[in-house]
Amino acid sequence: MKKRTKVLSIFLTLTLILATMLPLAASAAGNASITVNGPSGLVLNANDFSAYKLFDVEVSGTGANKSFKYTPVAGLNGFLAAYPAYGANAEAFQQALAANTIDMYDLTRDLRAYFTSGGIAATQINGTSVKFNNLDYGYYLVAGKGQSDGVDVIAHCSLVTVDEQDADVTISLKADAPEIEKEVWNHNLDDGNGDWTDWTDINMGYNAEFKLTSKVPDMTGYKSYTYIVHDRMSKGLSFNNDVEVIVGGSPFTDFTVTVSPIPTNDPDAQYAGGTYIKIEFDPNVFVTLAKDVPIEIFYSAELNENAIIGAPGNPNKVRLEYSNNPYDEDDTGDTPWDEVIVYTFDLEIFKYTGTLGGDDEYPLAGAEFELRDSNGNVMSFIKINDGEYRLATSEDNVQNIVKKVISNENGQIHIDGLDAGEYDLEETKAPVGYNMIPGFITKIRITHDDQEGAYTVYADESETNVVNTLNNKGSKLPETGGIGRTIFYALGAILMFGAGAALFIRRRKTVNK
Repeated sequence: MKKRTKVLSIFLTLTLILATMLPLAASAAGNASITVNGPSGLVLNANDFSAYKLFDVEVSGTGANKSFKYTPVAGLNGFLAAYPAYGANAEAFQQALAANTIDMYDLTRDLRAYFTSGGIAATQINGTSVKFNNLDYGYYLVAGKGQSDGVDVIAHCSLVTVDEQDADVTISLKADAPEIEKEVWNHNLDDGNGDWTDWTDINMGYNAEFKLTSKVPDMTGYKSYTYIVHDRMSKGLSFNNDVEVIVGGSPFTDFTVTVSPIPTNDPDAQYAGGTYIKIEFDPNVFVTLAKDVPIEIFYSAELNENAIIGAPGNPNKVRLEYSNNPYDEDDTGDTPWDEVIVYTFDLEIFKYTGTLGGDDEYPLAGAEFELRDSNGNVMSFIKINDGEYRLATSEDNVQNIVKKVISNENGQIHIDGLDAGEYDLEETKAPVGYNMIPGFITKIRITHDDQEGAYTVYADESETNVVNTLNNKGSKLPETGGIGRTIFYALGAILMFGAGAALFIRRRKTVNK
């Protein structure tokens, strides 16, 4: 008899131990349900969700007299044994919940960590909703995650009661994945008024202005929030370290900027040798910001001497690293990269005599030119080789800057780093033994109408790959209507007037005699 009693005692003990190890699931199918709706932009998958039952519940009375009786399920005792801070037993735990003395962030984190498997499975309703069907009445923990642009976003777990008087409950997840958009200022758009877009073209030595746009995500359940901007600039762009942040229309200063070089052997060849910029917001301050408040980040970079001419241009891209799990501070997600491109172009000039393309065509060296922008300003250059120039930048020594470009022995001048726009090309000195027409201007226009890097050059409204300028030998008088003919007319008039005056005086003297 004693032996049978001892065996029964061991069996009951083992049964109790096994019961505390069971996942928190419903004991039997019922008629209750929980529908989970995700926020806009968050795709939900039923396989990513589970519900864990903490208490059975019985309801009596209605309205103001409605009362609840909670009975802990077996698995709850195992959780409380592992996390005694929530109560020495289920009754103490229930009292702490009722008194609202438990940190819900810590509780949902620990419940999710403890019950990593099992639970009640959900069914799919649509892309943004899942549902738990056939639930017993009880008090449940609902946990899961969604996806935004392929990145997992852990939802803030929800504690919810379903009972016979409220058997079909709908909850909305508190989960969000922020986005970030990068744009660059394009002064040639909108009929010259400019606009923010995905590409621009500028002169070498000028600044490209960048803007990042985002908004404060839903940070329900977070005690701190990681929000880090990762920016990569290609070698042709020099960061000006002038980051300005505007949150909700007001300056925001709780961030740090770290700048470091991108290795020259970086696998992303377009960015090899460029600059990496990290803008990190204070996670303890960021978490206090209000949901959906707009975030704008501004900074600039100078187009430098390493700029790529034409396609593929000089790219700059950004992604956002952000918290995506309120129960793990080190768990972050990343947005896709968003890229903009800065373009610049070149100009070919050919100085010759004779007939262009003919047997007597001959290139001329030593012709000097000035190039003026649309405002009439003479542009500044750095000489690379004979006939090869680029626009000067802020890093160049002023002693090396020149205002004139000179044709080489092949009659060629090549200029790198020009914005799309209009220019005046004027020859200021002809080669020795050749003439030029003083004041003659070649009107140059560079057009760029897309973001692929293709551009067109026009000389006096004629499309061309090379701006050809002619010189002739000898001393040639200016054309009809020029200043030279006017001088001859004036001199002739003076001589005629002088001769007439002399004749008049001579005749008068003769009469007087």
